[in-house]
Amino acid sequence: MGKNSKRFNLKAAAAELGVHRLTIYYWIKKGWITVKRDYRNLPVLTSEDLQKIRKWRNTLREDKKA
Repeated sequence: MGKNSKRFNLKAAAAELGVHRLTIYYWIKKGWITVKRDYRNLPVLTSEDLQKIRKWRNTLREDKKA
């Protein structure tokens, strides 16, 4: 994670991805995505994490179409 990397809490990350906050919690619980935690043990995502999640979701959508 670079020093200039933007960090998102779940609410902001959900808004960026266009999903509900609880959807991200579900993905974390299922082990489909991994996140870093802050000093309060709350999930924190970086802009790189969001890019990986977008790529993962697009791959799932493409697989579903095929």
